[in-house]
Amino acid sequence: MASATSDELKALIREIGIDEELFCSYTALPAQALNDAKHADTKQLKETLLIFKMLEAMFNSRQDAWNWYTKQPIIGFGNTTSSQVMIHNREAGASAVINYIESKILGGFE
Repeated sequence: MASATSDELKALIREIGIDEELFCSYTALPAQALNDAKHADTKQLKETLLIFKMLEAMFNSRQDAWNWYTKQPIIGFGNTTSSQVMIHNREAGASAVINYIESKILGGFE
């Protein structure tokens, strides 16, 4: 049985227009995370959902948020994207991305 978190992520994935496997590869989620009950409420899923909810507040569409997440190099992350930070740093990467987005929402700059 899927959780509300995985259901929300699946809705996001459908709206962006990509498949679940690609989404998982860009967010460092295990491939089965969205469909496996034992992963349904993990911190990793919740943090991934939080990142995209925060990005929705910054962009006009979920697609724009996805494009920023996957394509916009960030100076503070060594000119890597948020996606690359998540992939290479797993749990610490999610916290770093969340902190960065929070600072941008509050008007911070690099």
